Amino acid sequence: GYLRRINVDLSSEKVLKSLRDNPFFAADSSGNYTFRFDFYNSVFKYNAIFYKISEPGSFVLTDPFIDSLANDLKFNSIIFKGISNNFAESEMDEEIFISRLRGLIEEIYSHRNGEANLGFVHAKRKAVSNIAVLAVSACPGKPGTEILGLLFRDLARSDSALSVISRMYLVDIPMHQRFVFDFSAMYFTDSIFENYPQFVECIFDSDTYFSETCEINKVSSENVELRNISFARHNFDDKILSDDNSLYRAVMLKEKGGESASATVKKYLRAFYGINNRIAYNAPAVSFPDSLNGILPHGEITAILVVHGIVEEFPAGGFLLNPKLHSKINKFVMQNLSFPELNKALRDIDAKSLHSGNI
Repeated sequence: GYLRRINVDLSSEKVLKSLRDNPFFAADSSGNYTFRFDFYNSVFKYNAIFYKISEPGSFVLTDPFIDSLANDLKFNSIIFKGISNNFAESEMDEEIFISRLRGLIEEIYSHRNGEANLGFVHAKRKAVSNIAVLAVSACPGKPGTEILGLLFRDLARSDSALSVISRMYLVDIPMHQRFVFDFSAMYFTDSIFENYPQFVECIFDSDTYFSETCEINKVSSENVELRNISFARHNFDDKILSDDNSLYRAVMLKEKGGESASATVKKYLRAFYGINNRIAYNAPAVSFPDSLNGILPHGEITAILVVHGIVEEFPAGGFLLNPKLHSKINKFVMQNLSFPELNKALRDIDAKSLHSGNI
């Protein structure tokens, strides 16, 4: 497939003889020539893809080429790294490289436009997503947000105050700080975000909006810090919130005060304090405030704090705070100074809250 795309005449006996004599190629049972070693297959693929990027008119897109972009151009794969290295060693600057990638994305949009086959539609979207990840990763001299704008900004509908972002596909995005973006003053249409855990860590402002033409699925991270979430209900069309429960729960938790787990756990720990605002050394008859049930039932909070050694079961029944951590607990309650065991517990409570039905 790739040999044809770079205009190699496979009907030529001279070409076939050179392939037969080449130690890196072998004929399969159908008489087609393939690389003897997978590594060389990858090298050939990333060189062919880079050739298409650097010489846009070199050959037209085909289904196998798009499948390769979707399945082989994965973050940090041999092909991904090979293209990145080729670009780094080329004379192209980042502006030209990103411009060429935008052109390739436009070609993908146009190829078999209107296709009803869902598998192929997904492959096209995944190819676009992989290209976006490649651009952000291979161009460290530009902010990732700026790169997304250069790739997906609808020039006809955007102005200096608001960027209209159209047909942005971010699918199966790896966990990496480079892929946390600033969506301020962006209006999204016909875009898809799926299996992108750091979506909830991106920056949103009052002008950020995802229209009903967008799809957002599986975007919450187990390690999300609710107190750092910047989006709100008004950033999303109601249809989007009804389609993805994880996003809806994050919005609802934020609207309940956005205290994540920290303020809730502080109220919980306060219940163990006795006379003179001191921690009771004996297991008290703890009376938890009703507000604790706003994020998680206090029984579930207790279970998580027991796992992390902050709370211990009292032999005679009930619970008490771990005496070895009294000083740290007191500094958290009185001075808001955290400690490692608590940080782990807060992350678990945040994650449990996002994935529970207690909203």
